[in-house]
Amino acid sequence: MKKVVIIYNRKDDSYKEQLIAHLSGLVHRKIIETWHDRDILAGDVRTGVIDENVNQASVILLLISPDFISSEYCNAEEMKLAVELHRAGRARVIPILARPCDTEGALFDGLNKVPEGKWISQCEDKDGAFLEVVEEIKRAVREVEHVEIPAPKLDYASRREFSQWLNDTEVVFKNRAADVLFLDDIYVYPDLRSMDTDDDSFVETPASSLFKKKGYTVVLGEEQSGKTAFAKSLYKDSLKYRKKPIFIDADGVNESNVFDLCSEALKKQYEDICDLSEISYEERVLIVDNMSSIALNKRHQNLLLDGIQSEFGTCIVLASDSFQYVMPDIDGLAGFSVKEILPFGNYKREKLIEKWVSVGRDKEIDEADLFYSVDDLKSKIDSLVRRSVVPPKPIYLLSLMQIFEAYTTQQIDLTSFGHCYQHLVYQALEKADITTKDIDKYMNVMTEFAWAQFENSGELNDDKLKNFFRQYSEIYLAVNEEDVVSRLLRCSILTKNEKGFKFKYPYIYYFFAAKYISEQYNKSRNVKSRFIYLLENLHKEDCANIIVFITHHTKDAWILDEIQICMMELFQEQDAATLERSSLSFMESFLEDIPELILEQRRIEDEREKKAQELDRLEQDTVKFENEIDNLEPSDTLARVNKAFKGIEIIGQIVRNRSASLPKSTLVDIVEEGFHTGLRFLSYFLSISDSSKDEVIKIIEHVLKENPRVSDKDLEKEAKHTYMLLTYGVIFGVLRKVSNSMGGIEVEEICRIVEEKNGTPAIKLINQSMHLHFHKRLDFKRITSLQKEFRSNPTCKRILKENIIQHTYMFPVKFRDKQRLSETLGISMQTQRRMENAKGGKM
Repeated sequence: MKKVVIIYNRKDDSYKEQLIAHLSGLVHRKIIETWHDRDILAGDVRTGVIDENVNQASVILLLISPDFISSEYCNAEEMKLAVELHRAGRARVIPILARPCDTEGALFDGLNKVPEGKWISQCEDKDGAFLEVVEEIKRAVREVEHVEIPAPKLDYASRREFSQWLNDTEVVFKNRAADVLFLDDIYVYPDLRSMDTDDDSFVETPASSLFKKKGYTVVLGEEQSGKTAFAKSLYKDSLKYRKKPIFIDADGVNESNVFDLCSEALKKQYEDICDLSEISYEERVLIVDNMSSIALNKRHQNLLLDGIQSEFGTCIVLASDSFQYVMPDIDGLAGFSVKEILPFGNYKREKLIEKWVSVGRDKEIDEADLFYSVDDLKSKIDSLVRRSVVPPKPIYLLSLMQIFEAYTTQQIDLTSFGHCYQHLVYQALEKADITTKDIDKYMNVMTEFAWAQFENSGELNDDKLKNFFRQYSEIYLAVNEEDVVSRLLRCSILTKNEKGFKFKYPYIYYFFAAKYISEQYNKSRNVKSRFIYLLENLHKEDCANIIVFITHHTKDAWILDEIQICMMELFQEQDAATLERSSLSFMESFLEDIPELILEQRRIEDEREKKAQELDRLEQDTVKFENEIDNLEPSDTLARVNKAFKGIEIIGQIVRNRSASLPKSTLVDIVEEGFHTGLRFLSYFLSISDSSKDEVIKIIEHVLKENPRVSDKDLEKEAKHTYMLLTYGVIFGVLRKVSNSMGGIEVEEICRIVEEKNGTPAIKLINQSMHLHFHKRLDFKRITSLQKEFRSNPTCKRILKENIIQHTYMFPVKFRDKQRLSETLGISMQTQRRMENAKGGKM
């Protein structure tokens, strides 16, 4: 059976689907198997997987269109590989003329194209045109019948020991499907940021492609950012491109002669290559790890780097982030571009989680099960990582996933999340060879140190550190200050800068500061007053995070009482918004003027990728926003708004973590307060929006006046439209925020009780959004009921539809269920139906 690979632009998806339908006969008779990029497994790097399949293909089909011609792929290395395979007789490349465009000068221009002399889009008989394509594919398959396609290999003739090292994670990870995980099972390339300019945008070249272009690159990364794993993956991927990479660990290098250094490395890495002269210049790729640990002096470092640039056209050097301060003194690095490994954002986290979930069952896992498992695990991970409280580096993310799978609480007074944070601390202490009997001592020192850091509002300088240990020894048994500090520095729990000593990562500081407060709250008036300060300044990131961590440490009623009182005081002059039609009548004319919602055909993977990338951009903006918020007084309106939503997040954490141990009546009270806090703010916003409507519209008009071609009448209409769109967006956003912050399968019963007590449209919409977000399934009975209830409430009806449509874009929904949604909600899906009809009407 021959592999047929289809390469296309996603805007030509309908042509690809028709092509697959016409090839189904060959597939059923097991003459061919088809592959295209929708077959990429979760978490795989797109270009790498495409390359691997192209390399195994007997026939490579190119769907030619203007969008294909303008795509990056058309002129990329992958296309060169396909054409090389064609010219070598290893495969047949067939350009298929889908939509008219200029192909002159394209890499495939000299190849025979089908259908001959016409474009499929212009053919009245499209089935006949596709039949011509199928006949050409049959001929191609016969031509390559006796061509042996080599199986994919990790490398061509590498030594076994080195091959094993290349796929070793170097940290033992286990999941339910595998006792031992290999690097290929879980690796996801990070994003890189160029450090050659002040631009914060990501590099255009994917991290996985650094070896494809000539040039010299230094890649910097923080501790535990995955530099060596990055080097290993680059090595393996470059082999797939017929390169002969050489890996050198600069730690221990005492030789500046590049030729001798590389020849020695080649003997350890390849069975059949012993000398650099045996590799052509074009094939050579040098990967140097741990450059910041090299023992050579500057003169010999420069000799080494000069030799590298003489012998290699491509070199990637990896070093710690502190190496950037040494680089200006090394002349040999002048021609190197510099890039930085970034922590994993939402998109990369999702890809890593997809890989984790897919291990051992990637071929049989159902798409719906995959996305459900990924979303469930990502929701937990995001709660722990939130705003880099835990460093979003692969090793931390993988550790957390492993903890969730093997979760057995060690302390009854810790929540599941609290246990995760503590587990990470224990892991760090193990790195410093701290024995089990000394764990309690170190935990106590860190708890007291966290309080000292909190009271000091930052680092402890040398004098304050000595004072800390002197006071510590007055209360507890004295410890060896020098030994304790050096061990905590070595295992990256503490760090030292020009100001002094502090916890290296926020989660460790918050964990121990919260531990101190939860233990001392009923013993110290000072601690009580400082806790009140935290509540008053809940809008500040540090204060909110310490309170979140306190909820992980204690079940005592005082924490719940104080948080509820704090929330009740927010926007207390407002009643909770109900979103009854009478309160939203001003929206109706606007809703009549905007286009009806349509249930479109969208690719789920694309939509999920788009959403994750939008979240990454939003988080970047949020960091700047949080810095501004931290400087506000608690009474400022913006601070009160931020305080309300941080409080809602905290309540959500409490009810999810304590759902099994808090009385039902208590859970109902705090969930109800969380709902009402968000809805009181919404009521406040709507009242302010209404009273300031004319002023806001005038401001929008002023901005729109920059376009001189817009008439005054159109200007006023557009300004009102923009104002109403913003208002609707806030209503939709507040409901979604409350839903995502407060919801969870654990508290579904509580939310239902709150809805029965307060059966307003607003709370019903929040619960509906929760159900979709956490269950990932459509409850048609509830949807039908809400549709009937909102028949005379255009705003709520629109929000209901929009929530459900967004769900269909993010999660697999059967065609019959989409038809049912269309009929129940009155949503058009004509585009969807046309596409299904083109496939023969089957699903």
